[in-house]
Amino acid sequence: MAILKRLNPHHHAALAGQVRYSTAQDQAYDYLKQRILSGELAGGMRLNPLEIGVLLGVSRTPVREALHRLDIEGLVTLTPNRGVVVTSLTVELVRELFKIRGALEALAASEAARKIRADDVDEFELMLRRMDQSRGDPKAWIIRHDAFHDRLYEFAQMPRLTAEISRIREAIHPHLRLYIDVYHQTEMPGYEHRTMLTEISSGDATRASLAMLEHVESAALGVLEFLANRPSPSTI
Repeated sequence: MAILKRLNPHHHAALAGQVRYSTAQDQAYDYLKQRILSGELAGGMRLNPLEIGVLLGVSRTPVREALHRLDIEGLVTLTPNRGVVVTSLTVELVRELFKIRGALEALAASEAARKIRADDVDEFELMLRRMDQSRGDPKAWIIRHDAFHDRLYEFAQMPRLTAEISRIREAIHPHLRLYIDVYHQTEMPGYEHRTMLTEISSGDATRASLAMLEHVESAALGVLEFLANRPSPSTI
């Protein structure tokens, strides 16, 4: 199926007037990345640089450069026989990503616990209330969830660690969104963010690290079980 039929040119036209890009490569990169993370471009789908360029009104060169950036991030795969395809994550790979994410976020939480102050907690309570208000909207909930974690990890004062966490989290997003859409469950009982925030705000780095690790592992259990039992999608 041609990519021009999968992407929505009217939606692109509406966004074009709202977002200004410094280069055509950035435009193509952002457009493709957002649709891969949302699941609109599913794993196994072939991407044609020429058709993408026509859609976006740019040449093939910036599209190819954007695809190389996405390849480095693991969101697409460049293959000799099939060209460029959206990366299909296996259950084993998603499990590995969750393990890496758990280790990194546990480190970030322990560092944040050493620096967070009691008067900072009110800000996080407000963010948690906003998350609760969006439980019926998976896309909005994930955005607010990530904002909560990103703000929390600012206290760790380790920007490279935070950037790596964001990269791995984005790779898992399509599967997490599918899980929430199917089961309508954004949190695992017993490991919700308020429990985690209590441990981090205690100032105990060890307790904060363990709470974050349990939080990530609980999410992993649900998503991995979902992926293991889900029929394999047909390749486009």
